[in-house]
Amino acid sequence: MYPKEVSTILFDMDGVLFNTMPVHVSSWLETTNNYGLKAEPEEFYLFEGQPGRETIRHLYLRTFQTEPPQHLVEEIYSYKTSRFMESADVNTLIPGITDIFEFASQKRWNIGVVTGSSQRASLDKLKHHFGGYVSTSHIVTGDDVKRGKPSPEPYQKGMKMFEALPEETLVIENAPFGIQSASSAGAYTIAVATGPIHDEVLRENGADRVFPDMPALKEWLQSHY
Repeated sequence: MYPKEVSTILFDMDGVLFNTMPVHVSSWLETTNNYGLKAEPEEFYLFEGQPGRETIRHLYLRTFQTEPPQHLVEEIYSYKTSRFMESADVNTLIPGITDIFEFASQKRWNIGVVTGSSQRASLDKLKHHFGGYVSTSHIVTGDDVKRGKPSPEPYQKGMKMFEALPEETLVIENAPFGIQSASSAGAYTIAVATGPIHDEVLRENGADRVFPDMPALKEWLQSHY
């Protein structure tokens, strides 16, 4: 059952606010090819949401059957980040997302962002596009938590920012790890299928409701709140 009363709405960033996942995938593939790590394109949609360093550790361990040294993790992460930031498409908004922010603002809901990213440039663009809705103190990044998604910690921290109860919180996600994080934190978890992951996979990971796009989500919000 969806919350009858909402005080807080929390958004993921990549794939929810910005249409950056295709850019992430291409930059990850360039990186893994450069460092000889085994990976398939569709995997990165499944890894989305967890800290990038965890993705590197996972791929390195799977490829070489040993843990990577920390200096190499940082080198690979820096390489991937530079490939990503060189793209001209990293500022493309998900169609209809601004309308969701405007709706939440009109409802006077608390608005926060919970992202696994810790890249300064990514956070700067978030403030540029959504600073009128989200305070800089209401952004949870990968550097703000000990355990990233799929742990519940990121969304627990997001709710704690507003002293919000899980039963009065909506989370907007698009990826399995983020959905697991929000669901295990107790929030009502809405998935928007902005990538190639099938609806049933999103539901299996804990999504309470799945929408094909932001306009469909907006219509549901308007009819229920």
